[in-house]
Amino acid sequence: MRTRKRVISILLTIVLLTGAFISANIFGASADAQFGKSATEFIRQINIGWNLGNSLDVSASWGGETGWGNPVVTEAVFTSVKNKGFNAVRIPVTWYGSFSQTSPYTVNASYMARVKQVVDWAMSKDLFVILNTHHEGDWLYVDYANAQEEDTTNAKFAALWTQIANTFKNYSEKLIFEGMNETRAGENWTGNSQYYQSINRLNQTFVDAVRETGGNNAKRYLVVPTYAALGTKAVVDGTVIPDDPQKHVIMSIHPYHPGEFCASASSVSVYNDTALNELRTFCVNLKSAFISKGVPVIFGEMGAVFKNNNDERVKWAQHYIDLTSDFGIRCFYWDNGILDSTGDDFGLMNRTTYSWDMHNTLTTALINAANAGKAKTVNDDVTTDYSDMPLSWRLDDQTYAYCWGLTYGYGDLNGNGVALQYFSSDSSDNLIVDTGTAGGNMIQQQFWADQSMHAQFSYAKFISENAGNLSSAGKKLRFTFRSNFDEGEWTYADGNQVLLKGRIIIPGVGSFDFGADAGQEGCIMATADNPVQVVEIPLPADKTFGAATAYSGISAEFLFIAGSWGQNRPIKAMVSPIEIVSVDEPLPEETTTTTTTTTTTTTTTTAPPEETEAPTTTTTTTAPPVPSSNMIYDADSAALPSVSLSGALSLVDQKSPSGKALKVLRTSEYNNIGLTFNGDFSEQAQNSTGLKVW
Repeated sequence: MRTRKRVISILLTIVLLTGAFISANIFGASADAQFGKSATEFIRQINIGWNLGNSLDVSASWGGETGWGNPVVTEAVFTSVKNKGFNAVRIPVTWYGSFSQTSPYTVNASYMARVKQVVDWAMSKDLFVILNTHHEGDWLYVDYANAQEEDTTNAKFAALWTQIANTFKNYSEKLIFEGMNETRAGENWTGNSQYYQSINRLNQTFVDAVRETGGNNAKRYLVVPTYAALGTKAVVDGTVIPDDPQKHVIMSIHPYHPGEFCASASSVSVYNDTALNELRTFCVNLKSAFISKGVPVIFGEMGAVFKNNNDERVKWAQHYIDLTSDFGIRCFYWDNGILDSTGDDFGLMNRTTYSWDMHNTLTTALINAANAGKAKTVNDDVTTDYSDMPLSWRLDDQTYAYCWGLTYGYGDLNGNGVALQYFSSDSSDNLIVDTGTAGGNMIQQQFWADQSMHAQFSYAKFISENAGNLSSAGKKLRFTFRSNFDEGEWTYADGNQVLLKGRIIIPGVGSFDFGADAGQEGCIMATADNPVQVVEIPLPADKTFGAATAYSGISAEFLFIAGSWGQNRPIKAMVSPIEIVSVDEPLPEETTTTTTTTTTTTTTTTAPPEETEAPTTTTTTTAPPVPSSNMIYDADSAALPSVSLSGALSLVDQKSPSGKALKVLRTSEYNNIGLTFNGDFSEQAQNSTGLKVW
């Protein structure tokens, strides 16, 4: 009998210890001890999360927990998740159909108990747990008929979250509340300013309702979404961070990128890592708008549909997690339990056997990349450790991939599409274009500040360091352009020059063309003899540099031209970062030994969209002297009878004045004239000394 009592005593002790462990995981220590970390520090304890999709987020009207084909959720699900290596789960819950739609909007007690049971199982495994409202579109939307409808929706939303929060008010910091999922207006996945404002109000309603319940909820970490959980520029711009005295708010976005690869509606099954540049742009914008302000970001949903392409999905997962971890963003993979390749197969775990066998390689890749990413040191400061230059040309991360670019002409570069592949940047943030052995005629590329974190942050530093002196009066733009920048690398016999023209755009100040478009004699030309050219553009006296925002900075468009058109020659050149300096500042010393002269022209430039009047500026550039005429165009005698002329005009419309420079006197009603002057048809051209480009 004593032995039996002893056995019972031991078993009771084990049960009590186990219960204490579970209780500690669920309830934790004191609120001050649990919630002492900043929101950023807190969320970065997570490596990667897993979504319990298509289970509790199925409303009663759709068949409830098993309505979309998944089995009843058991504790073994979370045991498997924990053992696999995830340390967080997101539990989507649809409350519609389980709470009254009239005041006081009471939640069904048995349904609340079921949700609590599932949450307790997850918490007992020492997992971070996100609990939310999901698929509530029948009542939680933003396209209201009137103000009263919006007020009613917010009241209902507050009542629901008050009940949820009270149920879990004493749970530890590892329980995180997420106000909404992808709330929007119907199937409107773009939104507008009115809808964004409605989401902002709902987010504030959620935060206020939870905080008012007290207990651990007074400091609980809370997740709020943007409109439809989108990360586009317009949506991010329209999102207001909720007011929270605890500063424990976290933003949630759902980027399934690249869309065609990840989505079930597309047949694209091969992963192209350059497509993730859109995701990088999202991350840059999110860092500027939220992360840099102490509001961390999670990707509450992300994933890629299985298309018999697990090897490709592994590549995608590695790149995706590695990229997002650079920004301290934590990801939650969307697992909807579908494993049958029916077109919406996001599943990872078999929820009947609790195994990961079918997609084990993908799951392992996600976790390994997340663990490596968690170990990274993340710099959240947007104003330090960047170049002092107003525009940094850093291209190591190819952030300009969504800027327009083109290569064209007669050579190898013609028709190959993406010009950015020929650009790089060095440790001094110089922009380098190098086509290698590929020859051609021209490369044109835009570099817009809203596509580059470096451009935005370096401009922000310039604005910060010049606060109180942001007038453009007495200032000029300056940058250096050079060819043959690495002596001895030119491999072709002649034509070592590279020509440049383009446009610089400064927020609040204007748009400034240089080169031929600025009315000069020709492009800026750097040659083997005079490889260094300095471009200087005086700025107007009546403008003010625009404020530094999440998307602002100096932008540019450059057109690089090989020495001679149609000669299939490589292009190799360098452009320095753009400086804003005093008009009195002398040229850099390295340019004083060149044999260039200064040509001054007056240029009317095009203002950016926010300006109502285009400024007129004087553009000073360094260019070689204009030679005397070396090529005689004599059209008086119509000496070129076999040359075709567009627009059905006769050759008499072309006149060469006494200086032998060709002029077009009349174009009739046509928009342009295309005319080729071939030396073999003109005695004057044959007898002249040849053509020089300037």
